[in-house]
Amino acid sequence: AVVSTQSTGEEDWMRSLPRHLGRKPYLRSPSMRPVDWSVMGRKGTEPGFLMNPTGIAVDEQCVAICEEGNSRVQIFVEDESEYCITSLANPCGIAMSHDNIFVSDTDRHVVKIYGRFALEVAVLGGPGTSKGRFKEPRGIAFNPANGDLAVCDTENHRVQIFDVEGNLVKCMGTKGKERGNFKEPISCAYDKWGRLLVSDHCNYRVQIFDSHYQYITDFGKYGKSSGEFWGVNGLCSHINGDILV
Repeated sequence: AVVSTQSTGEEDWMRSLPRHLGRKPYLRSPSMRPVDWSVMGRKGTEPGFLMNPTGIAVDEQCVAICEEGNSRVQIFVEDESEYCITSLANPCGIAMSHDNIFVSDTDRHVVKIYGRFALEVAVLGGPGTSKGRFKEPRGIAFNPANGDLAVCDTENHRVQIFDVEGNLVKCMGTKGKERGNFKEPISCAYDKWGRLLVSDHCNYRVQIFDSHYQYITDFGKYGKSSGEFWGVNGLCSHINGDILV
């Protein structure tokens, strides 16, 4: 279920995405301050301040941060400027490609796609339980190797994969403890080998899938000792392949 925000009549959201918009053309904040790259923000609502940050994405020029408390995404750019994306209800997850920013707007049960001018160009999903729809999506990840977009469909207890043309590639799992199933997946990431890592929050584990989305293995269990989890939230993969949870 894809709804394009352009008046093209197409249901393929990638048809309406600007492909080569260049760099740093976000909606600029009226209040500029130099960015301290060692510490970003403090509690507040003004530009450069943060309230309940829930997601982060980086590329070679900027750091983008989802703020649940301020219902926005702030982008801190290496030239010491700041930019902002608003019109979000509850942004929780974020990912970036070369041309676009993907944000999971959890309370609206959608993933919003923005061009590099902070223009909302398309919306993926909508409330529901059928394939292609979401119930409170959170973590998302973009695979630069093939353009796949993974979405943690948290309250539907599954992960959905979409290709570069917006087609549903895979709907992974259902509610359960078995391998390949999930209980409230919160976040996901691709590693350097193209494997998909999923934090299976209420099953207290991280599951790993190959580049064809077949189950490989998992690790973790409930507990407070080394290698155990008390709920699994964010995760990422280091450039060397290490998994940080």
